[in-house]
Amino acid sequence: MINTSLADQLFEDIRIICLVLTKPSDHFIKAIHIKSTWGKRCTKLIFASTQEEPVLPAIKFNIPEDRAHLWGKTKAALKYIYENYQGQYDWVYKADDDTFAVMENLRYLLHYSNPSEPVYYGCRLKLRREGLDYMSGGAGYVLSRETLRRFVEKGLPNAMVCKQEDIGNEDVEIGKCLRGVGVHLGDSLDKERKNRFTPVFINEMLVPGVLSEVGWYVEMMTNPYLLGLKCCSDTLISTHYVKPHELYLLEYLIYHVTPFGRAYHPVLEDHISVKRTTEEPIGEVKASSSQRLQRNDFD
Repeated sequence: MINTSLADQLFEDIRIICLVLTKPSDHFIKAIHIKSTWGKRCTKLIFASTQEEPVLPAIKFNIPEDRAHLWGKTKAALKYIYENYQGQYDWVYKADDDTFAVMENLRYLLHYSNPSEPVYYGCRLKLRREGLDYMSGGAGYVLSRETLRRFVEKGLPNAMVCKQEDIGNEDVEIGKCLRGVGVHLGDSLDKERKNRFTPVFINEMLVPGVLSEVGWYVEMMTNPYLLGLKCCSDTLISTHYVKPHELYLLEYLIYHVTPFGRAYHPVLEDHISVKRTTEEPIGEVKASSSQRLQRNDFD
């Protein structure tokens, strides 16, 4: 019998709306399988599409359905969440319909952060020609409640900050926009400085011989990296380019396979040393249960 009391506690304490970008042709090829696997561990799961589908549910946004307009779809969907779910979330996790996320590990990361601070987390990449650090869209990024407020209220109306056209690279454009409204990039590396978000499928990092397959990622990433079994954190949060049948493989391996005789007894430290943002020094971030925000602090 596996004791899930700590995960259950974090589920109650940290409310995450998961926003998954999809399209009508993938509603029952990809999106439905996210709902059946990791999506059920979100506080609320919403799919952004160009056609309604109540089974998921998918919300219709009047944006052209192609990769070039993902920026427009993301803007519309985040604004929709802000306008319709005030007071119902601490964080918003944006992912693609070929992402797999371990929500317990995401909540573990967020336990030591304050949703009232302007911060967002993910796999940090660098667009070198523009000198821009931003979070990978495919690996998924998570916005604090304050970050979403700044994005909608201060960023979207300002053409000097956020791109008004709907065409653009979604993760790059939101990185520019959030930088313009004073949002910091959070440090999501674990205690061993290993990556928790991966914008490529995890097996590409585990098997060193396929380095050529992830060359673009290695060139763009800003954090240290290794290949092989030491590539990534034991508290991995996300991986990308996951095929529908692989969602169930990950679900089975993570949540059902338990090596007999090996016990795992996790604890939540009262405080932990982390580098929270790119602009703040490493320090003690205290986040004991008695110090967490109370419900009446929410919008």
